[in-house]
Formats: sequence, C-alpha cells, structure tokens
Amino acid sequence: MKLANYSGYHDEVMTAGWATISLGHWDTQFDYTFDNFFHPFVGELISKLNRDSLPGVLDATWQDSLKTADPITDPAHDFFHILYGPTNNQLAQVKSFAKQIDVAEHGPYANYNWELFFHIPLTVAVHLSKTQRFAEAQRWFHYIFDPTNTDKAVDPPKRFWKFLAFRQDKLPKQIDYLLTLLSKKPADLLPDDIVLFSRTKLRARGTWPISTTSS
Repeated sequence: MKLANYSGYHDEVMTAGWATISLGHWDTQFDYTFDNFFHPFVGELISKLNRDSLPGVLDATWQDSLKTADPITDPAHDFFHILYGPTNNQLAQVKSFAKQIDVAEHGPYANYNWELFFHIPLTVAVHLSKTQRFAEAQRWFHYIFDPTNTDKAVDPPKRFWKFLAFRQDKLPKQIDYLLTLLSKKPADLLPDDIVLFSRTKLRARGTWPISTTSS
C-alpha cells in the first residue's frame, strides 16, 4: 500500500519518496484459553438428588456421564464451538473445555465440587465415626471409597473410588503406596507426587474404615 496516500500535510515531504511497503510474513501467534466460569449442571444435580437421593447424586459414573462433547475430538457437537464458532489458524489458537463436573486441580468451579462431593461426605463420616455411630459412618465413607463395589462397568481399582476426581486418576495408587507417601517430607517428593501428596493428606484427616494392605 502507498503510505503517501494516508499522510497528513506535515508528512507529505517525508512520505513523497516512499515506495510500496510489503507486509511480509507474520510470525506472532496468540493462544486464547476459555475456562467455564459457571456450573453447567446445577439443574441436573438438583433433579438427581430429588429423584435418587444421595446415592444417586454422589454416583461418580452418573456424574461422568454428564460430560458434553470434547471440543478437540468432536468440535461439531461442542457447545463452545456451536455458540461462538472459534477459528484456529496460524495467527490464533483457541482452547476451550467441555461442560463437565469440574474436579480439576485448578478448575474454576472445582472447589465447589470438591466441597460437595468429597469434603462434606468426609466431614459427616468422621463426625459419625467419632460419636461411635459406625454403621452410619461407613455408609458415608463409602460415598468416597467403597472396597465392596462390584460394578463391572469400571475396572479396579478405579471402581472402588466413588469420588470422581480420584476415579479419574490415570494410575490410581494403592493404599500402601499412599501411606508411604504420607511418611515423606514434602521436600523429598518427586514432582509427579506433589499433587498426590496433597490429596492424600486430605484423605488422611479422617479414620478410613479400610485395610492398609492391598493385593
């Protein structure tokens, strides 16, 4: 384009001799990440609680089934692509996430789901255990970890974890490994064990009615 055509009066002398400028190749790339700052399944959770009570709403298999289409593998059915139609090219890349029960380490709504599906059942179970109401306490502990679960649709040891975040672990750890992890100092942990250490500390706050040995 000819810059002289767009110059002001004081720039005419300077731009009069300018040649056509080539824009060349643009190397800068921008990455945009859109997190879901809303809870997508409030209505479903309330309906499930009214219909199937606590066992239904705390069922990790049902919670996982609520997840919508993956934006990477199935963008045609992903809610974000349908609503906003993002375009990925050499200049900009857009990353978004499916609607799901968010239990990720740093998910915007993960804290709420951890409180609802892990901390509250654990608090109730520990309180009942301390007051020697052991049968009721075990029922609440089993909302988080149930070694008697025989659901064939989920492979062991994942099937024993009833809390979605622990069931989603790529390599669920055995109880004896977790106890060994607890005996270590944070400074001695490997990078991959730091998050697991934090989770294990949370689990160890109560008295778990499970064996410390594993097959």
